[in-house]
Amino acid sequence: MLTNIILVVIAALCNSLAQASLKQATIAKSFSIGFNQQSLIFILTSPLIWIGLALYFVAFFLSIKIFEKMELSFVSPFFMALTFLLVFIFGNLIFKEALTANKVFGAIIILVGIFVLTRGA
Repeated sequence: MLTNIILVVIAALCNSLAQASLKQATIAKSFSIGFNQQSLIFILTSPLIWIGLALYFVAFFLSIKIFEKMELSFVSPFFMALTFLLVFIFGNLIFKEALTANKVFGAIIILVGIFVLTRGA
């Protein structure tokens, strides 16, 4: 069971880092609303985009492995909550996004939810 929980944490970490990588890529290049040839060239040549895709790929395959061994009703909420918390942390640490009272309170509620969810596992 502990091994499976570790796999969920690694998958959530990969998913969160993928989002941070894509965010960093979009900071480097501002996108117009439309999708054009210049945007496609940027997507195909940006290392940060490829890193993000690779991390999503790892998270995807870890998820498949996890779903083989654990209940979906446990794994999915745990994975999503953990991903949210990691994105919240990375947003603050990497991108200097504001820590508002609502965000902190929401994060605390999620942590309590993760605790309750994992106690029954």
